[in-house]
Amino acid sequence: MAIDDSTKESVWKRLKAFFKKQTNLVVIIVAAVLLETALGIMFYLQRNLTSKFLNEITDSEMLVISLGVRNHFTKIEATLDNMAWMLTDRLDNPNSLFQESYKLLENNPNIYGCSIACIPNLFPDKGYWFEPYAVRKSNGSIESSQLGSANHDYTKSSFYVEAIARGEGHWSEPYLDSDGAKTMITSYSVPIRNKQNNIVAVISADISLDWVAEVMNNTLPLEHSKRFLISSQYTMLGGENNLLFNTIVQHLKTNDVSNGYFELNDENVHVFFDPIGGKTDWLIICAVDEDIFFGFLKKRQLFMLLLVGVCFLLLYYIVQRTSRNQKQYNKVHAEKERISSELQVAHEIQQGMLPSSSLKLKNVEVYGSLVPAREVGGDTFYYHIVDDYLYFCIGDVSGKSTPSALFMASISSLFIAFSKQKDNPAAIMRRINAISTPGNDTCLFITLFIGMLHLPTGRLLYCNAGHDSPLIKSDGFWSTLTSASQIPVGLVENMQYDEQEVYLAPSSEIFLYTDGVTEAVNSSRQLFGIDRLEQVLATCTDVDPQALQDAVTKAVHQFVGNAEQSDDLTMLVIHYKP
Repeated sequence: MAIDDSTKESVWKRLKAFFKKQTNLVVIIVAAVLLETALGIMFYLQRNLTSKFLNEITDSEMLVISLGVRNHFTKIEATLDNMAWMLTDRLDNPNSLFQESYKLLENNPNIYGCSIACIPNLFPDKGYWFEPYAVRKSNGSIESSQLGSANHDYTKSSFYVEAIARGEGHWSEPYLDSDGAKTMITSYSVPIRNKQNNIVAVISADISLDWVAEVMNNTLPLEHSKRFLISSQYTMLGGENNLLFNTIVQHLKTNDVSNGYFELNDENVHVFFDPIGGKTDWLIICAVDEDIFFGFLKKRQLFMLLLVGVCFLLLYYIVQRTSRNQKQYNKVHAEKERISSELQVAHEIQQGMLPSSSLKLKNVEVYGSLVPAREVGGDTFYYHIVDDYLYFCIGDVSGKSTPSALFMASISSLFIAFSKQKDNPAAIMRRINAISTPGNDTCLFITLFIGMLHLPTGRLLYCNAGHDSPLIKSDGFWSTLTSASQIPVGLVENMQYDEQEVYLAPSSEIFLYTDGVTEAVNSSRQLFGIDRLEQVLATCTDVDPQALQDAVTKAVHQFVGNAEQSDDLTMLVIHYKP
């Protein structure tokens, strides 16, 4: 039925009259609708924010547990890796392997057993199977024996097979040792190579997993969360073995989950998981009940809807909260400015500890530069003349933190002190290592190259502790200076470093650098590399050391482009011209 104009006009007049009489009610209704809409939007945003907070806090919690596990394993891994490396020189004396396994347990109370399983017939006079083994008894004593036999064919054991297949260290699947440790243990196995780089044996160490529960309980737990630590074969290593755990494991076994998150809809549970990393295949799992975690949001929504009448108090609260946040921001900003200022001072101090960038004498020219990736860097170089000798060094500390810079400063000071005593490079390296290794709880180490050039004769003595070998130019051609492979400073206290010798021809040049040059990365994640470095050097003919460094620096910057500098850029060039 059509509505005529008079009827429309009558309805409109009635509405206008109603609004005029009930203005306050209309305003209250509109305000209530707007406020409820705002509260609904705020609840939606708050839920999203809480979900993001849940993701971040679970990631942080799992990272803490992962670091706790990896830190516990680091010393064992470093010990066995170094031992596997040192055993290369013990393979000519099979009986010494019993002593090595015994000493490993003697020096490492956390290790319950150690075996050195040799490939079949490695020592024919010892038989087909030869496995020196040391075990810690319940009374604390250590007992050595030869386990390998037809009844104990270790070549079929997972620790032996897995280590040889991987060609590197690996943690085994945990298992219950009912005879020895009487608890859950895991084994770390490392292949041993001979001087021809062939795998000839596997060294394995057994440790208890009693500490796992302590690592998980020492973290700041997310309220109402359940955490589990499992192996790659879903063996429970930490947490409560309950129905929820079994449901999570079953879901992992039967579903393709690779993004670190899934939901158990029937249980209304959010499950986060992440690999421990390192040399294990373990997983850390964090499960959160949605009703418990998000329940307070629903209560808050109802509570806020009932407090529509106190919206002005709520507004006052928001204003006050904003003011507090602003004050906190100002405080944090001031603290950030203070730290930035202190780091700038530290940068100036570190640069001041370096020698002059250039040295020009009638028989030698030297030029060095260090461009740190951060305010303070972990690289160093130094040179000075002592009588007729040019002493020089270049080094790179592991990591890029402030402790790394402090560690490097101490190394530089030690080099200056010992070189002034006219020691040879190997002696200087040994003395620096002997001082810097004890008390190195942070496991920092430094790759270091030390040289000693006799200016009248061109005789160069040098010692390389794990650093990139320098490039040397002779007769117009660049080549890599041959240097023995020796471990970095700071890892093994009584390490014996050896030196090498070479004579420099007139007009020879030595180019020393840190891996910040060859490992400079562009936006495509490509490395600058040694090949590009050699190509740049080959194009620089008859130039002084500074021009040579400028050419390399320009080439690196052009290659990196707009990508962030990832490591310190340090170079040292020596031009010998007697």
